[in-house]
Amino acid sequence: MQEKYIQKLMNCSSINEFVSMFFGLGLKEQLSVMGDRITIPRDTILYRARKDEGTPLNLKSDWLMAPKDLVKKGRFNYDKKPVLYLSTMDFVLPREIGLKPNEGYYLAKYRCTNDISVGSFLKTSSPVTNLLHIIAMSIESDDKLTPSEIEELSLLNKQSNQVESLSGSQLSQLYIHKFLNKSLYDITNKLCDLVLNNNPNGIRYCSCYVPIELSGSNQIVTLDGELEGNYALTEKGIENIEYLESEYKIYSEEDYSNDLSLYIKTFRELN
Repeated sequence: MQEKYIQKLMNCSSINEFVSMFFGLGLKEQLSVMGDRITIPRDTILYRARKDEGTPLNLKSDWLMAPKDLVKKGRFNYDKKPVLYLSTMDFVLPREIGLKPNEGYYLAKYRCTNDISVGSFLKTSSPVTNLLHIIAMSIESDDKLTPSEIEELSLLNKQSNQVESLSGSQLSQLYIHKFLNKSLYDITNKLCDLVLNNNPNGIRYCSCYVPIELSGSNQIVTLDGELEGNYALTEKGIENIEYLESEYKIYSEEDYSNDLSLYIKTFRELN
């Protein structure tokens, strides 16, 4: 991206101004700050979770791409345009689907039958990509936070929607939705369109519940390598995976209590 556009974007007075300006640029400029391509190696195990809603989910057909007529807009899919949301990290999925303590869910396991090339928001030396990465991983609403996480966030004195503040905070992904109102999924779907422009198999993104990830600086920081993360695979992408099995599990009180409150407190006190 041309330096003049980077400067204008990073000097925006609000995240809404940043988003409007970014999508007002030409396609070439937008694509220039999309992240690196990630390869999911053959034999990688991926997981998917679904809430227990009273109907057993033990059949292969329960874990295929959902029928288009039943698909509602999500983080990286439009209405009636399904993708398969998967992760290499099964422990994060109960939070992703909004489970509460002692609720039941089904966890399915898949295997990659071929290498799968996907896009990402991981890129070095790109402050614009850094903010796009934060938007892509941000939480949808306070409803997805635990009471202790909400309490810790309420103690933040500098919840600002200024671009400089958001891009410099390790907690932005947990409160940026407050400034984007109900347009978060509209924005993330537009970002997904850009990624899929060159990576039709899908997209790799970070869960807001595994926030130890940083893009856009001199070095990419991840929890355990760039492969570890969440994936949204398209119909083309799932041609390279196979369903293995599913099991019924209970989301324990102990797992639920291992939330991000200590993480929030640590960075709140640092600021």
